[in-house]
Amino acid sequence: MIGTSGRHGPLVVVLCAVSVSLSAHRVEAQHGQFDRRETIAAEESYIFTPPGSEREGTPAVADGPDAARLRVTILEAATGRPTFCRVNVVGTDGNYYQPADNRLIDYSFTGTWPDVLAGNRPSKEPIRYFGHFFYTDGTFEVRVPAGPVRIEVWKGFEYRPVSLTTQATGGDSSEVRLSIARGCDAAQEGWYSGDPHLHFIRTSKKDERTIFDLLEAEDIRFGTILCYNENTSAYRGMIPEQGTPQRRGLGAKSILTRGDYHIISGQEYRNGVYGHLNLFLRDDLVLAGRELDPNVGPVFGTIGAETQAIGGYAFHAHGGYALEIWADLVQRATNGVELLQFGIYRGIGLDGWYHVLNSGFRFPGTGASDYPACRKLGDCRTYVYMEGEPNFRDWLRGAAEGRSFMTSGPILMLD
Repeated sequence: MIGTSGRHGPLVVVLCAVSVSLSAHRVEAQHGQFDRRETIAAEESYIFTPPGSEREGTPAVADGPDAARLRVTILEAATGRPTFCRVNVVGTDGNYYQPADNRLIDYSFTGTWPDVLAGNRPSKEPIRYFGHFFYTDGTFEVRVPAGPVRIEVWKGFEYRPVSLTTQATGGDSSEVRLSIARGCDAAQEGWYSGDPHLHFIRTSKKDERTIFDLLEAEDIRFGTILCYNENTSAYRGMIPEQGTPQRRGLGAKSILTRGDYHIISGQEYRNGVYGHLNLFLRDDLVLAGRELDPNVGPVFGTIGAETQAIGGYAFHAHGGYALEIWADLVQRATNGVELLQFGIYRGIGLDGWYHVLNSGFRFPGTGASDYPACRKLGDCRTYVYMEGEPNFRDWLRGAAEGRSFMTSGPILMLD
């Protein structure tokens, strides 16, 4: 799809490859040739099958005197310093090995959502090789079986993935150093990546440190952290009653920056009739202090208009679910729609969105992951064009004005 560039900056063509591998279920839908269960099993296996292997790898532990120890350092090429990133360590047996001492271990890709709140939602796209990865600050020690070991490193969409194969000798330890470099620096052209739909508990400085570590590992410059009402039939407008509570404040007072990375707290307001609505730059929850059934109102148009009146932004989540979104966009009560998610165009879909644009409405689309209820953190994201010093207010404003594009990975810059 082609993303708008505002008045300045290069034209950006984003080739949103929904799936880069297996897509047999599309063939199935057209021709009825495949059993959907078999297709899902094949796709899930592909996600965890290391390159060159004929079988799916599993998380494993190397113990005993024959295990080898690797001390690994991953450097950012431009700075020469260790960098946060995403890593697979694949042993000679095709299984995946992780450091025993890793403060980001809770976010390793080894379980299944929702049992483990670290992504990996079965049957959801994008369907591509991920392996059972872990996040690291760029330095770690891992025990592996003796023999050839493959180390794979990723860091978001703009860095070129790197891999290295080394020989591990049983009972010995060795040093391994890798360097990862940008293949594209979108920020240099004025484009800043963001994931506007993330769910993390934010109650302390420790939580904020973890969030920043993960955003840096996936090179997500702007992350919006959302609380939400789990019960879509009985809303209670109090922070302690929200899922992934944001106890460090909402709106402008919650903006925090670490280096090139920024976070803000907001709210996903949910019910079963109108859908879900993501709200940004509000200092308080919707209907703060009240208890009610959100399915009987107020409608999202009322909430969206109120949010805009106080300087905030309202985006329909999950493609709008094709419900109230039509009335809201006509009344300009909401600012846009979270369209690209789970590697597909959700809700009103791409056709519905184009109908809106062709009818003369400037109604921007965004991409977001809905982490951890997705395949992987930041697997879909939004790039916003900004001039001057990047900041969260301008990033949200740019998304609401359509100076943005969405992608599940591919980025093609044209001058």
